[in-house]
Parts: sequence; structure tokens; C-alpha cells
Amino acid sequence: MATVMNIKQEFETIKVPSAEELRAISKDEGLLFPEKIDDDFARLSYGYQYLFGRYLILQTGLDKLDKRIAENEILPCPGDKMEFYQKYDSTGLKYFYLRCSARIDRLSDSELERLKKALGSQDDEGWTEAMRLISSTMKKVMAVCPDKPDTVFILKNTYFSEYRAYGDSLPVVVKTYPEYDENGNLVSEEKEELRQSIILSLCESLADALSQDLGFRVSPIFPTI
Repeated sequence: MATVMNIKQEFETIKVPSAEELRAISKDEGLLFPEKIDDDFARLSYGYQYLFGRYLILQTGLDKLDKRIAENEILPCPGDKMEFYQKYDSTGLKYFYLRCSARIDRLSDSELERLKKALGSQDDEGWTEAMRLISSTMKKVMAVCPDKPDTVFILKNTYFSEYRAYGDSLPVVVKTYPEYDENGNLVSEEKEELRQSIILSLCESLADALSQDLGFRVSPIFPTI
């Protein structure tokens, strides 16, 4: 790698939710969180998620797909419409985000120590070790419920969409937004049909492509709004 990967410096720039925020959302989505949530869990969980986001992009090239969607002049979700997981997502992508919590409580003591060390590293050796840790533990940390691999869980249910994911999978949301005029009407029905057509077509191939590249089952979620 040509440039030194300073994980410590980069992670310090990432926005991390407080333990209080995580406890609040866990009341409605307990499946994705452990019973005990404190400041250490918040920091290490999002530290792991930051590292996993980097690993995900390296393995899948999802950032390139993100740019392709932008080339079609499809709007991303506006900031005031983002749900919790997208606001705190650290992949740096416009249209994709991970809809899960990094369950670091599933790590062994030695793996947890490796994570702490990785988040404090400031050289390429630390980066390499961090990627090894993610590769060997992601299926138990990032999956919805690895003990129930073929159970389909409903993570969120809205009037417009159902967020569904297999227990042993990584839930990845593809979130775009319709284009409205100042009166709240669609600017163009034709453009809206094209938006949904492009994203639905993408989702049909995304599960297999990402799962194969990542070596980890992926459940793509496409909310229509």
C-alpha cells in the first residue's frame, strides 16, 4: 500500500452515537443490540463498523456502484429524512448504508483486544491486522442473528416498505429519494418510474454479487421512499 493507513487518526474523525442514543433505539430494535450498552460498547462497536465499512468497499467496489447511481441523477436521501443507521453510517457512501449494529459482544476476549489495538494503530501493519480481524469475525459480528441463519427477520415495517433480512446476513439498504417540486408533487412520473426501475434491477443482482465478493450473505433492502 503506497500510503500509510493511520486508523487512529481517521477513526477520530468518525461520528459515533452515544450510549444513550443506542440504548434508546435498542428499545424498539432489541434484536440488533446486546442488553448492556455503555460508552465502551458504543465506541468499539462503531470502531468495528468503521473498519468493516472499509473492508466492504475494498472487497466489493461498492463505492463504484454508488457513483454509477449518481450518474443517473438519482437523488440520495436528504439529511433530514435519514434514519438513525444512515446518519451514523461510516462507509462514506451516498446511497448505501448498513442497517445493523456491530455486535462486538460476540467477540472473544482476545478478538476484542485485537480490535482495541487495531483502532489505535497508525501504520500499515496495523491496517493489515485490522483487515484480518474483520475477515475472520464479520459473519458473527455483523449478521442480524447468526444462530438463526434462514429465519427472515423484519427489521422495520413502514407504510411503504418492509426491511427484511436473513438471520445470517448483512442488511444493506439502498436508499434513494423521489424528486418533488415545491408543492410536494413528483417533478416527473417518468423519472420516478426510471428511479424505481433502476434500483429494483440493481437489487435483483446485488445480493448474489455482494455475497460472492464479500464471502458473507447479504440482504439488500430497497425502501421505495
